Amino acid sequence: MLRAYIQYTASEITVHYDHCCSQYYNFHKGRTMFGRTLIISQDDLCEELQNFSDGKYMFGGNKPTNLHIEINFGDEKFQLAILQYIQRLLGKRYTPLKNSKLSIHCGNELLDN
Repeated sequence: MLRAYIQYTASEITVHYDHCCSQYYNFHKGRTMFGRTLIISQDDLCEELQNFSDGKYMFGGNKPTNLHIEINFGDEKFQLAILQYIQRLLGKRYTPLKNSKLSIHCGNELLDN
């Protein structure tokens, strides 16, 4: 499973593959104050990508500035490709996310391959 934390104000997307990562869970505990959580599955992939394309998930202003995304398809490269596509969709609407840094915090080195 890929877990990502999109930080709008920091222009950063952090990826966590380790399900026990304390940094992810520390961020995640505060999700009601600092963001939202979205779980993407095979059943709703197309719908959620359309939601991103349509601007359903908003950032800045009086909206939450962070978003937690969990993607589980059993294929790490595909999960990362979905996240990168989401980043491109968000970048069309939100300049800070257009060229945001995408980094893997724990559990995998796919960005280096």
